Amino acid sequence: MNKFKTINTVEPELVSLMNEAAELGAMRALMNTGNVTQYITKSAAYKRIGSRTKVDKWIEAGVLKVCAAGIDLSELLAIAASANLATYMHNKVLK
Repeated sequence: MNKFKTINTVEPELVSLMNEAAELGAMRALMNTGNVTQYITKSAAYKRIGSRTKVDKWIEAGVLKVCAAGIDLSELLAIAASANLATYMHNKVLK
């Protein structure tokens, strides 16, 4: 008899959150080794997130900082992942 419960279905939003966490970890590792630059331009941030509105909203709210070097890529990915988690929690768990 199997003592462990198995998950028969996984919600697509949860899979997406796990993928974002893995991507964030991989990016941080690549930045630590110098294979990926730490800072990107606003234009690159828009493309990475897929929404100019979201990035501008995070900057205006002071959540995402822009410095002379650009936008910190790991910070951008972490904010995007936390925003997606908040949306998931609101839509699926709290309702």
